Amino acid sequence: MRFIDVALAGVALCLSPVGAQMARVCDNCTNESTEPFVEAPAPWELKTERAYVIPMIGLPSKLPNKAFSPLERNSTYATEGDFLGGLGLMAIIRYSDSPVGPYDEFLVIPGLFNQPGGGLIPDVKRRISRIYVSHKYTTWNGRRNWNIPKHLARFDWSTNRDGSETVKIFPHDTTALLDESAGPSKLPFFQGTFRTIPIVGDLVQIPFSTAIIDVLGGIGIDPLALASPPLPEGKSVYGELAGTDVGQITQFGVKSSLATVGTMDMYQGPKGDQVGSTGRNAVGDEYFANFWPGMLRNTPALR
Repeated sequence: MRFIDVALAGVALCLSPVGAQMARVCDNCTNESTEPFVEAPAPWELKTERAYVIPMIGLPSKLPNKAFSPLERNSTYATEGDFLGGLGLMAIIRYSDSPVGPYDEFLVIPGLFNQPGGGLIPDVKRRISRIYVSHKYTTWNGRRNWNIPKHLARFDWSTNRDGSETVKIFPHDTTALLDESAGPSKLPFFQGTFRTIPIVGDLVQIPFSTAIIDVLGGIGIDPLALASPPLPEGKSVYGELAGTDVGQITQFGVKSSLATVGTMDMYQGPKGDQVGSTGRNAVGDEYFANFWPGMLRNTPALR
């Protein structure tokens, strides 16, 4: 089992001294760098500059096509085990430090999947179905270390006049099917705007840590385990789309001192990134006005 530990903004939980930079496997951890890929072994501890967590509760139990990236969509990564629904989440994170330097990330954990071979007692675990990151070194390492199906995207972050914060994500794999050579898409695959709740958001902050649900492990449920089937290898500009042959179980955790309560405006605009009026983009991802079927436009979120 391999481990990821995430420290949300405002908390220094890494083993390095406060203010110190983590040991990195690349000096210039960017897509423009010519440094070779080097494995950054588990465990990873990650510091964040900004993070949004969007719960996925009470949504349809049938996954849309867009739950998985095109490369993984028809592989065992997507087809192994039945999707059962339950509590899921989306997260948008700007990491300020990691073993592969700073990077941005968008991920979807839609809920629980039944794992094959569970016997009389079902073995259910969560799975990251789709994930984008901003550079090749975290893509290669995430796929190789944990079977996390990372793909490249460009992230645009902005703060608006009213104090709200907007993120737009432009993937490399939504312009042409199984071809990421064109670079970032021209239209965003996802856009969201975080707003604090007037009065409440400024005054009420809550401690947030996944450690509070570790106790479920004592009754045979492991809510912090991610089960990741093997990944297919993909064609890419940088050679970052590594494939794997063996499934992985990853234990993850998130810790923060205080989280701000707000809402995420999930409206994707009148057309999103669909081609014409087809209802889908170039690689078959469906257009939903609020990004995901059943999602509210202004859905509760934490920052």
